[in-house]
Amino acid sequence: MAQFTGGLIVMIFGALVATGELVSRYRDQPSNAFKLAPGRFYIGVNAVESIGALVMVRGYGWTFGQSGGAVQITQILVAGFGSIALFRSSLFTVRVGSTDVGIGPSAVLDSILAAADRAIDRQLAVERSEWVIELTKDATRIDPVKAIAQLPPYCLALMQNLSSADQDTLGKDVAVIATQNISPSEKVSLLLLSLRDMIGPDVVKQAFEALRPEIQATP
Repeated sequence: MAQFTGGLIVMIFGALVATGELVSRYRDQPSNAFKLAPGRFYIGVNAVESIGALVMVRGYGWTFGQSGGAVQITQILVAGFGSIALFRSSLFTVRVGSTDVGIGPSAVLDSILAAADRAIDRQLAVERSEWVIELTKDATRIDPVKAIAQLPPYCLALMQNLSSADQDTLGKDVAVIATQNISPSEKVSLLLLSLRDMIGPDVVKQAFEALRPEIQATP
């Protein structure tokens, strides 16, 4: 297999791993994370990281117990999907005060990826804020008790493939919101944001508008 082709495949695998990470972090609208410059940077760093892993694997002559053509294929798979294990682990740790500090390439890569992750989160936070502000213009007319009782089960009924673990997590989040000592409008906003993270903005918006007459506060 040509060196260029192998490197290209490894980069694609590394980018796919980064894409999976972003999807798991920003489940409400993962496509938006890819559109942002920090998101593309995050994917790019992972792709380059995979190339570095391939260079290391080939440089040390690791065959992973394979022979013939299977060696190159295995090296590509390990470098593409296993670069996290190679580069995001510490060679050794040093204790500074009461904190263990990892020494190795992981320290640099983790800092770069964490900075990109925070930048994505900040930019998407603005979008989430604008979304909930637009949706809750008349939140003072919404009864948070009715909203908490009716919106989550309605949204869950609309979703067919939400896992039991996700449903349990959502239930716990909603229970916490219900007991918080905050204003009714804040409870409604937090409820909508919690549902958005698990269900998605479009579904939550449609559900909220559909139930609005039912969850109005009693005059």
